[in-house]
Amino acid sequence: MRVFRRPRSPYYYFDFDLGGTTHVKSTRLKSERQALDYAAAYRLKLIKRQVGIVEEEKPRVPTFQEFQAPFDAWIDAQHAGKPGTIKFYKSNYRKLLEFEPMRDLPLDRIDEAVIERFKFWALRKVGRTTVNRYLATLRKGLRYAWRKLKIIDKAPVIDQYQNERQVEYVFDEATYQLWISNAEEPLRSASILARNSGITRIEMLNLEKDCVVIRKEPDEDGNWGDLIIKRGLKRRARKRVLKINQESKAVLENLISQSKCRHVFSQPRHTDQKLQPWVLESEMERLREQLARDKIKLDPDAGLHTLRHTFLTEAGEHTDAFTLQYIAGHDSIKTTMRYVHPRAESVSRAFGRINQHQNQKKKPVESA
Repeated sequence: MRVFRRPRSPYYYFDFDLGGTTHVKSTRLKSERQALDYAAAYRLKLIKRQVGIVEEEKPRVPTFQEFQAPFDAWIDAQHAGKPGTIKFYKSNYRKLLEFEPMRDLPLDRIDEAVIERFKFWALRKVGRTTVNRYLATLRKGLRYAWRKLKIIDKAPVIDQYQNERQVEYVFDEATYQLWISNAEEPLRSASILARNSGITRIEMLNLEKDCVVIRKEPDEDGNWGDLIIKRGLKRRARKRVLKINQESKAVLENLISQSKCRHVFSQPRHTDQKLQPWVLESEMERLREQLARDKIKLDPDAGLHTLRHTFLTEAGEHTDAFTLQYIAGHDSIKTTMRYVHPRAESVSRAFGRINQHQNQKKKPVESA
């Protein structure tokens, strides 16, 4: 028995002789090891038939790629009237299909080992938050095949990442300008707000117009108004009032003028609907791909969350830890400290101020 590929075909075939008959068949598999297993199982089935052992025929289990069509149809029916949710699952399923070792695998062969390999593959391209979205879609699809369609006997255990790894990267000014000059809308506006106020992505998506207060003139600190964070989050600590600088003011006024719903951020082509999370994620991915084509290498951590990191890092140089905790919206000061990365020049300036203070104390008092 052997397996082989035919010219211009990506799939393995097998052939073997049994009882004077040569059997040749396509496995529809791209892995040589999987093709050998398939051929051996097929040969064993024929032998059992010859000796009178008749097994009940089980329906063929579809591959992950073949399962896309019934999954999409189910999502359309399950989430009718929710175009954002439908697009979320369908776009994530397409991303899962880019992982070749899983794409042509029957659903009952997708196990924990395959999923771990997918995680390592995906983490080279996107962050853990995005990988979690892919894993949530994979889990939903396999549970549908198991519990509803009964085409697999069980679904594998799919562990999502519970904690974000600590990010050390912060944007420098040149990279930030490169980012916003190439970003599409609304990613550009979201990036400016994250960089200038430390607001999170989920806070942006849930920000409503009545929570933006813009004044006609700036106050004595150069602030043009207030950004009231109160919706979309469970933690009481995240209910806070942030300040709007001139750059954020221009962005917010533009977003509000375009939105025809109660939210500040609206769908680009359907401004009467709230912006969905996958829009920003897709735009960040396209931006990274565009810069990569232009031979510009970005740090893997560059993104909206890192712009928040950058703002909090700079804010930490000008305020105390507890004020920074309030600005960040953290329950614990320990969480705030993970967002702050003191730089060498900041440490030097701090020692400089201490030295100046000590020198002033040591100066002799002049006699009258």
